[in-house]
Amino acid sequence: MVIFDRLIEILGTLSGIVVGSKEFLKLKLVISFFAIFFVIALLLYYIYLERKYKIGTEIILTTIKNFLEAFVLKKEVLSKEWLDIKKVFLLDKKAALIKVYYYLNRIIDFYGYSGNTLEEKFKNFPDSVFENKNDFLKSIKILEILKNKIDKKEEIKLNEEEILFIIKVIEKGLVNLLIIDPENQWANFLI
Repeated sequence: MVIFDRLIEILGTLSGIVVGSKEFLKLKLVISFFAIFFVIALLLYYIYLERKYKIGTEIILTTIKNFLEAFVLKKEVLSKEWLDIKKVFLLDKKAALIKVYYYLNRIIDFYGYSGNTLEEKFKNFPDSVFENKNDFLKSIKILEILKNKIDKKEEIKLNEEEILFIIKVIEKGLVNLLIIDPENQWANFLI
């Protein structure tokens, strides 16, 4: 025990000598200078890029927003929104289709897949991610057609069971993609 105490005392004395030496202070000053110089150089380079490409702060703000959404946009929130769509579905089936469309659009935009239509965006998901991808894509295609008809105020010739079937397939895909919790499924339990 006495040996460890003596060893600690010797190391403390040596570190005091090293930290207090003029060479260490010079080294610390040089490192601080280079760190400040590096930060200033990065700032000047950013200003140069901003002026050259006129990117402004949009890219930085978008990056921060996406980073925060990755931690804020959680499965519980998405499951709650899916349950809110159930309430709309029980009142108005067509309005529920529109809600499902915008819900899916929000999810796919969050994941960053690109495409002109919702179907094209979901086609970019790997096949191994969910088992009912073909049925899911067909349901999305039908959903897009129905949404366009609703936007144009055209007649939709689907009964409640067909609308429910479309939502059931989409719901199963969302569960497979781990977007909503299995206990928050509602379409598969409606008759």
